[in-house]
Amino acid sequence: MIVTMGGLGAVTASVLGDDRAIAGRTLELPSIVPTADGLVGFCTITALQFSDFLVMIGRPDLADDADLASFAGRLRRRDEFLEIVHRWAADRTTEEIVELAAAMRIPVAPIGTPGTVTGIDHFRERGVFVPNGAGVPQPRPPYRGDALETAAPGRVPALGEHDGRPNRNPRPARGKETGAPGRPLEGVRIVDFTAFWAGPTATYTLAALGADVIKVEGLRRPDGMRFSGGRPPTWERWWEWGPVFLACNGGKRGLTLELSEPEARDIALRLVATADLVVENFSPRVMGNLGLDWAASGPPTPVP
Repeated sequence: MIVTMGGLGAVTASVLGDDRAIAGRTLELPSIVPTADGLVGFCTITALQFSDFLVMIGRPDLADDADLASFAGRLRRRDEFLEIVHRWAADRTTEEIVELAAAMRIPVAPIGTPGTVTGIDHFRERGVFVPNGAGVPQPRPPYRGDALETAAPGRVPALGEHDGRPNRNPRPARGKETGAPGRPLEGVRIVDFTAFWAGPTATYTLAALGADVIKVEGLRRPDGMRFSGGRPPTWERWWEWGPVFLACNGGKRGLTLELSEPEARDIALRLVATADLVVENFSPRVMGNLGLDWAASGPPTPVP
């Protein structure tokens, strides 16, 4: 979250300059919704996701409402729309809603509260929260790896304990001129088929650690995040002006392939054969339909 949300503001300011106010602060509708036992979050970016959301909450009759289909229309009718959503969610648990929305491929997540956040499944499985010196759970460092060491949470200092004695150890010099090693993932090649936010952010982190990340996009269906919060289509090369896309894809190389074409598929398979890791976040069966699943590509083997 620090990488994604922190970098986004800086990139937006750099790319849009004085025009960054054209986006301003926005709301998601639907977004965080109260449930019978907590909170759940939705993010219906595409028209299909919003249409499926209406089906899920038992209001398919609203799918033909052109006003609600637009964000501006939902904002104008915010109270009406939220009243429908909240009434549906109030009788269902967070777990029930997450299971149902996930089955319908609607982006969804449980929203943590102080009482529930440590028990959310992926936090629990990854051991995100660990006891500190006082026995109180707190987040561990957000990264792990054999190439670097992390320190467990220590004792909380007493008030005034460090007054007048700053402990600011200088960073050791790094770089080729010192003979020190480079970034930990240098020499690793990653072929990146991901789109939107979570996948590109994950591979962006790997690129920041030194991996050679090659992002593959479709010619007719590029990464949809290119079109979020950037310039209007009246601008030249407007698809290159999306701050969200740029903030999640720094440090990567780019390749455009129309993967429905046999020649492009062959290029993709040859590229995969040179990779240490392939990352994708398509819906199930998409990679198989493109002929790029494990059965087609197999274990990576270097080729000339």
